[in-house]
Amino acid sequence: NTIDILIVYGPDHDPWLEEMAIAVQQGCHLENSNTVTARLQVKTVSNATFVDVLTADVILLGSAVYNANTHPSVQHWIDEQWDLHQLRRSGRIQIGGAFVTAGGFSAGQEGTLQSLLQTMMVFGFVIVGG
Repeated sequence: NTIDILIVYGPDHDPWLEEMAIAVQQGCHLENSNTVTARLQVKTVSNATFVDVLTADVILLGSAVYNANTHPSVQHWIDEQWDLHQLRRSGRIQIGGAFVTAGGFSAGQEGTLQSLLQTMMVFGFVIVGG
C-alpha cells in the first residue's frame, strides 16, 4: 500500500514557509512500517494542480499569515483550482491538515489555521485533531 501525501504552500518566495514545509515533509516519513509506504510531494501554489489534489490521500496546506488571514496566493489557488463537486463526487476519503508561519506571537496564526481547516472541511476533507 502506498499513501500519497501532498504538501502545498504559498506564497512561493517565503523562506520561513519553505523551511516549515520541508520540516512537515520530514515529519511525514513512516517509521517501522513494513506494509505502507508514503509517496511525498512538496509543491508551491504556483506549481500544484487540481489533479494533484484529486489524487492525494493526504493534503497538508501551508500558508503565511497575511493580516490574520490565509495568504492571498493560497486562497486564490483554492478558489481557482479546486472543484467542490468533483472532489465530493470522487467518493474518496481524503485527510487534510494545515500549517502556518507568522511574523510573531499572536499574529493571527490560530485564525489562519482554523480558516484553512474549515475550507478543507467544506471540500469534504477529514480533519483529524491531535
